Amino acid sequence: MLKQRYVMSALAAMLVLSVSASALVIDTEVIWGTRTTIDDIEIVAGGHLIANARVDMGDGGATLTLNGGDFTSNVDFKLPDDWGPATVFINSGTFHANQIEAVDKTGFGYDLSYMVIKDGLLKIDTGFGAGGNYDATTWIANTMLRAADGYELVVNDLGSGAVEITAVVPEPATLVMLGLGGLSLLRKRK
Repeated sequence: MLKQRYVMSALAAMLVLSVSASALVIDTEVIWGTRTTIDDIEIVAGGHLIANARVDMGDGGATLTLNGGDFTSNVDFKLPDDWGPATVFINSGTFHANQIEAVDKTGFGYDLSYMVIKDGLLKIDTGFGAGGNYDATTWIANTMLRAADGYELVVNDLGSGAVEITAVVPEPATLVMLGLGGLSLLRKRK
């Protein structure tokens, strides 16, 4: 009886997930236990995708969009390095991964895959500060990880290779106060 109920729940979840023909929309908790390649997924409020096996972004043009939902990868999450580009949009919600691999292959004629953070949170458990394909500082330097237009990245090093990255809108009042302070210093010099 329990096994039958589990199968029925899984079938119901699959029906709920495929609301859109262009993207798989997740609005409930879904758990993946085998290596999976994704093409277009949107995780909305109330949705939580948990990956317990490696997740690869699919062939060129694949997107993973967080619009209020959460994505957790307990193992590797891989942006494509030779068939990209793929894009992850963290508009709101949390993207939490054990580690993420992103390889800059633009010098080899491939398009660059990238991640964009707006009002969400990117949390990575390992690899920060180590350099190379698993390090967010490398991705920021080559624009594979960037803030949405009008936002700035804020990097919080949690130590031991863990990091949290968010994006904030620069506060206009602070910029105005700095400008006024600079003007007053110039005026006093004359």
